[in-house]
Amino acid sequence: MPLNLLPLGTLGAIERNGVVTFGLWLPWVSAADGNTVSIKIIHEADQFLQGVPPREFSLTHSVRPPYGDFWSVAVPIAGTPSPIAGSAWGAPGQYVYRYTIINPNVGSLDWIIDPFAREYGVGKLSAFTLGYQAYVWSAAESNWRTPPLADLVIYEINIAELAGGFERTSRLMVYLSDLGVNAVEIMPLSNSGVPVDWGYLPIGYFGVDQRFGRRSDFQQMVDVAHQHDIAVIVDVVYGHTGVDFPYYDAYTRLQYHENPFMGPFAKDYFSNFAKSTDFRRQITRDYFYSVNHHWLEVYHADGFRYDCVPNWWDGPLGVICGPRLRNLPAD
Repeated sequence: MPLNLLPLGTLGAIERNGVVTFGLWLPWVSAADGNTVSIKIIHEADQFLQGVPPREFSLTHSVRPPYGDFWSVAVPIAGTPSPIAGSAWGAPGQYVYRYTIINPNVGSLDWIIDPFAREYGVGKLSAFTLGYQAYVWSAAESNWRTPPLADLVIYEINIAELAGGFERTSRLMVYLSDLGVNAVEIMPLSNSGVPVDWGYLPIGYFGVDQRFGRRSDFQQMVDVAHQHDIAVIVDVVYGHTGVDFPYYDAYTRLQYHENPFMGPFAKDYFSNFAKSTDFRRQITRDYFYSVNHHWLEVYHADGFRYDCVPNWWDGPLGVICGPRLRNLPAD
């Protein structure tokens, strides 16, 4: 089946000249059925202040191919005054946000994270950085080439347990290179909803979990690894998600009988604590294809180790749905 890249320039939180646009597909959640969607945003410096609530903005519904119901809004933020004295609203820095759906049958559903967020706050919060500066890669990065698959000497790293963050992990690259290691496999970096998690219950896929650092911290770690001739393989979990993944969470609370993204595809080993994705759905296939592309282009990852392949691949004679971009091994 053909795979399509999502238009990431219109999805998630995108800043242009101090205005942040938000966009997401919510198939089957239409304004015609009485649904409304809003976003609540607050500067990270204000988020624990009782007198400074998040600001709320309504999204506009439209229908966009190929997945249908699309919700979006443009919010001017940079330099705009806050209605509350002392608030950091309008200042540069990280902001956290979440979506709310109001449905005529089930009422208000709050705390829905953004499936296209590039950054994350604590718990069920998506984030963006106002005034974000793109990472500047070292001069040698343009000449970096991944070693041949047959020559890889791989060292597996759990960031949380080995060093606790990307900065300290970067310092290990000299030592690993001296040992003869030329590739590191990083256990899942995707956002998780609980503070103690090996990363196998992801709820956000387009960025690194805030526990380990911010996206520039991981980019720098990759840059340092490449400078020491070490490839970076990222462990990814596409066959199932945590229960707070928005395409499971929102549609479950909406009490829909079907889900446009989730559902058993092959063997659902994890029904007791995780929720299976459904690669029969076009949006699911395109979503994870786009996730892979994003990690290759933005983070310069060299390849992927796929977790739980039976949940998203139905065999050599069936429909191959996973984007195996660098042909690295999977279990």
